[in-house]
Parts: sequence; C-alpha cells; structure tokens
Amino acid sequence: MDRSRPCISGPCPTHEQENAMELPVNHDNAQWWKAVVNCDERFDRVFLYGVTTTHVFCRPSCKSKTPLRKHVVFFSSAGEAETAGFRPCKRCRPDLLDERVARELVSKARSMMDVNASNGSILSPITNELEISRELLTRLFLQFYNESPESCLHRCRIEATMAKIRGKLQELEEERLPGIPKKSPKNNADFDR
Repeated sequence: MDRSRPCISGPCPTHEQENAMELPVNHDNAQWWKAVVNCDERFDRVFLYGVTTTHVFCRPSCKSKTPLRKHVVFFSSAGEAETAGFRPCKRCRPDLLDERVARELVSKARSMMDVNASNGSILSPITNELEISRELLTRLFLQFYNESPESCLHRCRIEATMAKIRGKLQELEEERLPGIPKKSPKNNADFDR
C-alpha cells in the first residue's frame, strides 16, 4: 500500500490487494466521525463521507443509518467522492451542495408546482420525480425562496384559482345579455362632463 495516500479507515486489506481505489487523506477524522454520528449540519460544506460497503457518499447531516466506522472514508468534495467510485446518496443528495445544481432543482420543483397547482397537487409526486426527500426540498426552498414548499404550493393553488376566476369573469363579461350595453367611457354620460 502506498503510504503517501493511506486508506482513511486504517490499513485495509481489500484496498491493498485491489490497489484500485486511492482514498483521500483525512486530517481530522475523529472530529469528522463525531459529526457523522451526530448528524451535524455545520459540517455539510466541510466534508462528505463515503461508505465503502455500499459505495454511497453522504453529507455529515444525513439521517440514514450510521455506518460502522471501519467502513467510512472522508472526502472534501462530491467530485472527489465520485472519482473514487462512490455515488451520491438519494436521501441527502450531497451532489446538490453545488449551488447551481441546487438552484436548478428548486426551479424545476417550482415549475412543477405552477403547472400542477390547479389539480390539487401535493408534494409527494414532486419529491418522487426529483428523487429527493421532503426535508431536503424544504431546506432548499427556505434557502432560495425563503418559504417552505408547502406555503409555495398553497400560494400556487391560490394563484391558479384566482386565474380561473378572472377567466370566468371575463367570459361572463363578454357574454352579457343582448340589449345591455357594456360600460365604456364613450357610453357613459358622466364621463363627458
């Protein structure tokens, strides 16, 4: 095993034999491990951790079952984890730490709410289609829109209902009974004064 790049979890016979994956060096793995065990959100932008048995990487705040310490490696970025052969967790979506990607996801969720608001849409189909948890969607909405997805969806429903009402009122206005003139400045006697 190359000692300049040791496996974070200590000597690892699997990696010594395969020599296929070089894992990053960790400078403070005791504190980082404590953050993983405590699901500490303060470390979300500091590091990511990967589980060698599943090849999934997560944020320190991920609410998934805490893995055994011997199966955990630490990464400084999602790109580093992906290069090492790990895929992002579908629960905490550590790949969304990139603000551009997160903004695109929230924008897509918002568009889905606008399109489906009139049919009594709920959040479950949106989170399922985007493959994110409700908690992550809430966190992202608060970050980018300063409101929860529930309140945004409620507002979208109100706006859709108001648009229907305005459309119906316009139809009624156009279908006035024959013989009743529409009010306009030309027909209004008070306007000429």
